[in-house]
Amino acid sequence: MPVADLALLHWPGWEHALEIAARLIVAALGGAALGINREALHRAAGLRTHMLVALGCALFVLSIKELSLSGESLSRVV
Repeated sequence: MPVADLALLHWPGWEHALEIAARLIVAALGGAALGINREALHRAAGLRTHMLVALGCALFVLSIKELSLSGESLSRVV
């Protein structure tokens, strides 16, 4: 394994980055489930729209969480 690959494995924020990525993926999948349901019912705002809205909401809440604001601030955002 090249040295650059080993350095990437020991990146201090690796676990944290994976956690954030997993949260964003779950949010996108949840939005996709809603969007697929709406497309099956032939309603406006389908798969893409719901995925983007869910992903945007997750990014917004995660950014507030990453700023390490108090729980009260986070609850106001939600």
